[in-house]
Amino acid sequence: MKKVSLSIMFLLVVLLGPARGQSLSLVTWNIQTMGRSKSDAEIGAMARILRDADIVAVQEVVGKDPAGVQAVARLADALDRTGADWDYVYSDPTTGTAHESERYAYLWKTSRASLVGRPGLVGEFADLVVREPFVAHFRTKAGDLVLVNFHAVPHDRQPEREIKEIRSLATAFGDTPVIFMADWNVVDHHTVFNPLRREGYRFAVEGQLTTLKRDCAGGQYRNHGIDNIFFPPAFELVRSGVLDFVGDCNRLEEARMISDHLPVWVEVRRRIRP
Repeated sequence: MKKVSLSIMFLLVVLLGPARGQSLSLVTWNIQTMGRSKSDAEIGAMARILRDADIVAVQEVVGKDPAGVQAVARLADALDRTGADWDYVYSDPTTGTAHESERYAYLWKTSRASLVGRPGLVGEFADLVVREPFVAHFRTKAGDLVLVNFHAVPHDRQPEREIKEIRSLATAFGDTPVIFMADWNVVDHHTVFNPLRREGYRFAVEGQLTTLKRDCAGGQYRNHGIDNIFFPPAFELVRSGVLDFVGDCNRLEEARMISDHLPVWVEVRRRIRP
């Protein structure tokens, strides 16, 4: 993992860096089958990728095997060793079939955020989506916010139908702004997002490829642009990007042992009302 680690360290300095002032740094990441298949070296590499975030939302934590939640705890422990105190929480398994069911997780720096109340899966969506969203209320340096962690069904199963259902969460928490952190399985310019766009929501990145191919083709190893953070007009964009921990085709096979998705990050700041 040495080459991957060096690439990660460079990306952290150039792309993410420390949060500034009252801004907040968020990362969403589908960590492929997060469970017993992840070695200590791979968990350590994940921690180096994520170390400068304030809050991380993870999708695809193995649901039925306790190794899934153990892997989250291992990641939190590895993050603690990067120089800050981290906490974490994970969801119950979602109610899909054994093949589809998974858990979600949040990890956060305790100096930058704290939980308000108890997070949980949104049960009223159990009959409407395959994997119910995992909702958590955080108190942060940039103010209170609600995060919605979601993994939509694959593109050939019409994920837009699920997105139409869960987008109602944008107005479900009164004056507390809601940020969606998801593997949407549709691209950011899909019309399903237009109602929230009209309300001032915007994506952290646009037109960025966030998944990894199995093989390099013509020097291109990135594939679909389906992972993203969707934030409301209560926040202004400071910086954002995709953490490409691959670097070049020679490292693709090794990088895919960590995940077949790349993390998407955003730094936002609460707007000051006039």
